[in-house]
Amino acid sequence: MNKKEIEIRFTVSSKQKNMFANFVKTNKLNIKKSVQRDIYLCPAILVNSKRSRESNFILRIRQTKKFCYLTYKSFTGDGSWIEREIIINEPLITLEILEKIGQKKYLTINKRRQSVKYKTFEINLDDIEGLGDFIEIEVLAENVITAQQDLINFAKTNFKTTKQSIIKQGYVQLMENNINNV
Repeated sequence: MNKKEIEIRFTVSSKQKNMFANFVKTNKLNIKKSVQRDIYLCPAILVNSKRSRESNFILRIRQTKKFCYLTYKSFTGDGSWIEREIIINEPLITLEILEKIGQKKYLTINKRRQSVKYKTFEINLDDIEGLGDFIEIEVLAENVITAQQDLINFAKTNFKTTKQSIIKQGYVQLMENNINNV
């Protein structure tokens, strides 16, 4: 069975930001800081008819100071993602190629990220332009239900969040809602 990416996220208070900093310090973790610009694409026919949410996949070009990546993400319907990612050298040419084969840029998300690895988890403190601050925790696992519960328990224990405060939508859906005032 293939592992899938399972993630949870929740908005954070200044107290929870401090909890993140204390967690990093207590566990002697190395923080990777980055500024990311994510350009999202999906089939042009869906973007042009304002139906981008109907796409069963997204493509993302992520630009950071050091690297650029092309990512394919497909939601599986069980709360997980299939994700494939490669490093690219020419993000503008990549964007041009994708547009020539029927994809269209429909959303850009700018983010400041502090990322740490802890056991099997990747924990990110994200400042999303236009949305606010979030903690996102992700893991690769085969059993989605077990992994989701493990993530929620971890978040409750280490960041004092509640199951009700977990946001099921990804940043793309949150940004779409924000843009459309949903």
